[in-house]
Amino acid sequence: MKVRALTLSAVAAAATLVPFAGPAQAADCGVTVPNIWVDRPIESLLATKMGGCTSATWDVVHVDWGYHGTFAFSGAGTQYDRLSFRDGDPYGRYRVLPTGAQTSTVDASQNATSFAMRSGSSIVLSAVRDGAYVNFSSLVRNYRPAYNEFRPWGGARVVLQTRSAADQPWQYVRAVWSNSEGRSAWHVYSPDPDRQYRVYSTGTSQVWGNSTAPVTR
Repeated sequence: MKVRALTLSAVAAAATLVPFAGPAQAADCGVTVPNIWVDRPIESLLATKMGGCTSATWDVVHVDWGYHGTFAFSGAGTQYDRLSFRDGDPYGRYRVLPTGAQTSTVDASQNATSFAMRSGSSIVLSAVRDGAYVNFSSLVRNYRPAYNEFRPWGGARVVLQTRSAADQPWQYVRAVWSNSEGRSAWHVYSPDPDRQYRVYSTGTSQVWGNSTAPVTR
């Protein structure tokens, strides 16, 4: 389970589709946490305290399943705390709720924030030119706690995009759904061999989407 501003596996070369958790609200004492990208059995989630409070606590609560744990910071020099999550813990949205903070003399206000926990995914793209056409195929996988590894992700929505050059915006070509083996295919008229293509998987409430690096064919 990766808990960071996500560094993707080698098979997922383009920018991640995983957003950072929501910004902290203005307060005397704040906490920030990243989203959780699940790709291993257990990992710790790092919370960072900001502001002038000397001590503070926040409860972590799943929106449907309730309390998970507490971030506790004690002392002005304590900036970080961690909570452990297992790959079998409930996916979805967690709230980080203030439960008390103090400065050296008075109570302090706190922010509330949230983060999401979802299965990680990977996606690869291959392309073969056939005259004025290009045949594309992709393979998408997502992490499965039952196996402790990535397995083919059937039923994923996979979108093919193109652009004329690296400084141009991506344009939609076609979306398909991956088969039970996680595979998708496109046969595209593309007489320009310098055009770039990529594919990305659309995320769900349980699985983070992902994107490939551009290919030119």
